[in-house]
Amino acid sequence: MTRRRIIFGPYPPPYGGVAIFTSILYEHLKGHDVKLWGFGEVSGRAMNARFLLAPFGRTGFLSVPGLIFLALKDARGSRILDSTHFFLEHPNAALVHMWKILKKICGFRWIKVLHNGSLPERFEKFSEKEKKLFWTSIQNIDEFVVVSEVLEDWLKHHLKVPQKVSCIRSLLPFPALYAKRTPLRELIQAKYDKLVCSIGAFTSDYGFDQIIEAVSLIREETQKDLHLVLIDAGFVENKSFKAGLELRHPWITVLKWVPHPEVLMILAHSDAFVRAVKYEAYGISRVEALLCGTPVLATKVGEQRGLSLFDFGNISDLKCLLSLTLFDDAAFANHQKWVEFYNGEAEINLTRFKEVLFQ
Repeated sequence: MTRRRIIFGPYPPPYGGVAIFTSILYEHLKGHDVKLWGFGEVSGRAMNARFLLAPFGRTGFLSVPGLIFLALKDARGSRILDSTHFFLEHPNAALVHMWKILKKICGFRWIKVLHNGSLPERFEKFSEKEKKLFWTSIQNIDEFVVVSEVLEDWLKHHLKVPQKVSCIRSLLPFPALYAKRTPLRELIQAKYDKLVCSIGAFTSDYGFDQIIEAVSLIREETQKDLHLVLIDAGFVENKSFKAGLELRHPWITVLKWVPHPEVLMILAHSDAFVRAVKYEAYGISRVEALLCGTPVLATKVGEQRGLSLFDFGNISDLKCLLSLTLFDDAAFANHQKWVEFYNGEAEINLTRFKEVLFQ
């Protein structure tokens, strides 16, 4: 009997980085008899895809009965590439114990992909219960894939896990179907001197407040009409944080749940992309912006090669870098070199994920 291969993870919308990774990987592999177990806000239609939807509950959008049914139906002897957050990143007691039982019954190989750059720091603050659930999951995982050397070092040398740990960055080639999509014309045809873009969520860790302040200062100093687009991926929100931001300015546009192809169009029409996050394991959006031909300013976490870097919370440095990027044509001179580098790396990453899944 042919061993089944299953990709298990969030599927857009919401359009977080892990959901984008899951959808793109599946798009590349769906013709190779690979199944998708996806969960999110809205189900879609795709070959060999099953959407496990539950609009409420501590498990987010995951239907627990649906997962049990699919595991008993499809997971026997399979290889499961798991990008979910229920077992390690935010351990859920019911799911951790249920998954342990299902693994014993079905005998699948569990390959856990770690995307979360904040996990090493958050783990130290876990309650005793959370740590116990975390270690229960660790003991049942067959091998790890991590998207950064920081996570690789943490697993190998801090936690000292005995399983195989492979480091494969989560950047993948853009699917060919993306070329068929159209941009948000109203935004791209608007009148402004420069367009600045950022992607993230309305919590303090994503730095939207710092970007707003930096752009506001540059507008005041230069008297240029800078427009700021904040793309809300929609996977988490701090309502009090969002309420405290000045989002009613006519020079700020907030977009939510923008399909990934349209996001790339916006990036391609932007004069700068800013990723001002506190934590980042890899940071797909920062590299995608560069591949779209846009100068990238990013905090000193996650991927950093070919980017202009600043420290999280340092608005003065962010403002100076952003001003230089917007008004100095020489600031992005080596762009094509990095486009070629990352395109090559994306192909290598896809090959390596195939090798992991098809062993």
